[in-house]
Amino acid sequence: MPAFLFRRALPLLVLATSFVLIPFGGSTAAATREIASGPSTEALLADFGFDAAERGDVNAGEIVVIDVETVQRNELAEAAAMRLAVPPADLADRIRRGLLILADGERRAHAQIDADDADQVWLPARLGDGDDAEVARLFDIEPGDRFNFSGSEIATIRRWLGGPAAQSSRKAQLASTIWRDILKARYAAYRAEGQRGLADYDRGDSLSSPADQLHRMASAAVPKPVVPLARALDLYPAGQPSWLESFFYWKKSEADGRPVFVLSHVLVGEADGATLFALREYYAGHSYNVLEQLGIAVPYDGGSLVLIVNRTVTDRIGGPLGIVARPIGRLQARQAVRDYFSGIREGSSRPLP
Repeated sequence: MPAFLFRRALPLLVLATSFVLIPFGGSTAAATREIASGPSTEALLADFGFDAAERGDVNAGEIVVIDVETVQRNELAEAAAMRLAVPPADLADRIRRGLLILADGERRAHAQIDADDADQVWLPARLGDGDDAEVARLFDIEPGDRFNFSGSEIATIRRWLGGPAAQSSRKAQLASTIWRDILKARYAAYRAEGQRGLADYDRGDSLSSPADQLHRMASAAVPKPVVPLARALDLYPAGQPSWLESFFYWKKSEADGRPVFVLSHVLVGEADGATLFALREYYAGHSYNVLEQLGIAVPYDGGSLVLIVNRTVTDRIGGPLGIVARPIGRLQARQAVRDYFSGIREGSSRPLP
């Protein structure tokens, strides 16, 4: 996003408390069938919180983003809707090919993480010659909110910086090696234990728990069609339905005018003509703590109607200055979601790389 809290084109997850909550054991096919072939798209838009005027704007082809109620003190929450020219099945294929990552307009580099090519896939994750200020920040590492590191990670980084490699390597090369090792370890912990494997961030005078923040998202009420996505993310790596596919990525993007490394988990599946998808950014190097997005695309006038519910957590709005930072953050968040949806729309109208 274009300011101190976030980066542009960054999706945020929200689960509005006015949404219908159904048991996690409900039928996915039944839920999507009810939306795709039962109630009208007008009813679906209403279920996601859009009023009559906003529904009219969506029908007219606009990208519409609204604020919705939050469930954590340090979160920002939006819902968004738009029309796409491509049908849901085409959107699902593009998501499998990385569309949700490519839609980030601040993305500088990314790669899908393939377990069969584990070493090579991380090599492009590095700080370059234009990242000198970020390298200097890493060499001056302390607990706090400049980075999202655990106490153990900070201790390990200090050992690296105090060892022989710090004397014999270029600083940018050493910083890149450090970042790759951090990302690999965070990814391995998540693949093994899901959100429960995420280490707390050491803020100096307190700890911030991304695992707890993600779990709280799953406890919120959600529209019926996306309940299976919320459950799959909360239970991962256990309890994954066979119709959902998982993809994993690292990404170098930009936040607060700084490079930021992000680890993402993407889910996508199809049922009864609808496409369901989710994006969880379970680790970001700074600026925000965690992010989730739940979405659905249903047939609409030869193309798709796409809706998402988003929630992001950032400690930047949770402290004493939150009363000032939160309204600014909401404005930035709405623009970020709008930019992100524009990226999806653009990526759906041309061949993907």
